[in-house]
Amino acid sequence: AEDGIRDVERSRGLGDVYKRQEDIQRIADAVKATLGDEIKALVENEVTKAVQPLGAKINHLKEENRSLFFKLDDLEQYGRRPIVRVSGIPETPNENTTEKIVTTLAKTDIPLQSEDIIISHRVEKWSNARDKPRQIIAKLRSVDLKFHLVKNAKNLRRHVETSSVAIIEDLTTSRYKLMFIGRQLFRGKHVTNIVVQWQNSSARSQGQTSCNPHGI
Repeated sequence: AEDGIRDVERSRGLGDVYKRQEDIQRIADAVKATLGDEIKALVENEVTKAVQPLGAKINHLKEENRSLFFKLDDLEQYGRRPIVRVSGIPETPNENTTEKIVTTLAKTDIPLQSEDIIISHRVEKWSNARDKPRQIIAKLRSVDLKFHLVKNAKNLRRHVETSSVAIIEDLTTSRYKLMFIGRQLFRGKHVTNIVVQWQNSSARSQGQTSCNPHGI
């Protein structure tokens, strides 16, 4: 009988121990969860404090980069002011590109002398795979002459012999992309009027169509 009583007491004692262990575990889990949330909030708060100044600095650097991009592009375009690109003139071996330009324009109402062209040459490398003649880039003696040629380039379309010839300004890569997008919109009849505003890199129509090919 005494052994039985001892066994019962021993069982009760073990039960109390297990219960206390369970209570301790619950308390530990509660403390852990509370501290975990507090630590997480504290870490997030400190990270936010550290990142905020960096975000402002990054935005400032982006704006500086954007400003420098347009300034450099303006400088590059300024150097291209007296330059035009002529496309559609057939290529021949040992050709004189300056004489070819003068001869082609002589067939229209756009008079030009060899002396008006400081230098000219074909762009890109020759390739038998090309189905069109390479463009000719030409530096003219004055910016006024460049504007005169570009303005009257539409006269080339009025003559059968020069209907495939075109004269455009020599633009920087970014400006050329912007012009290309505008032409595609116009030719696809998505817009009826294109207004190019370079300072904010947008090509807009009457329907407020806009684009930014530079990601700046």
